Amino acid sequence: VFPPRCVFCGRRGCSENVCPACEAQLLPVPPEQLRRLGDPRWLAHILAVWQYDGVARRALLALKYYKSRWRAAELSRQLAAHTAGLPAPDLIIPVPDHPSAAKKRPYSVPALFAERLSRQTGAPVAVDILCKHYSTPPQHKLSRQRRKGNPVGAYRVVKPEALRGKTVWLVDDIVTT
Repeated sequence: VFPPRCVFCGRRGCSENVCPACEAQLLPVPPEQLRRLGDPRWLAHILAVWQYDGVARRALLALKYYKSRWRAAELSRQLAAHTAGLPAPDLIIPVPDHPSAAKKRPYSVPALFAERLSRQTGAPVAVDILCKHYSTPPQHKLSRQRRKGNPVGAYRVVKPEALRGKTVWLVDDIVTT
């Protein structure tokens, strides 16, 4: 009914869901940057499609804070397109918001992405295994050094037995540190 619109700038009438002007501005994340973020003791892979900058940053912020939920489908499709070669998940777990933040937003961006990845892979989404049991300062307001330690201890695995022997995709909307 409506003409397609660019997921990044919202411009209507583009032939795909990304207009040529925005596509030219998207910067892929260098693999070496992602390798530096991982902890090889428990983390096998980190996947980020675009650098968190420019039009990609604005699209994620619009999705997260300005209720432009329509962007989730295309951003999830782009994420799913980059999962080839990853081990198939047994479970997909969205990184949970603190309950007080969840009350402020009508939806969780990681949960939207997890639901769409679940449809693609057939793996169930598990929202009752991980919880955020205390609130932390927003990551975007902290220095790089403080961001590294900010979430430490804030999340708790509620059902560890549900994770034993499983390949889990932990889904969040932004990866920085």
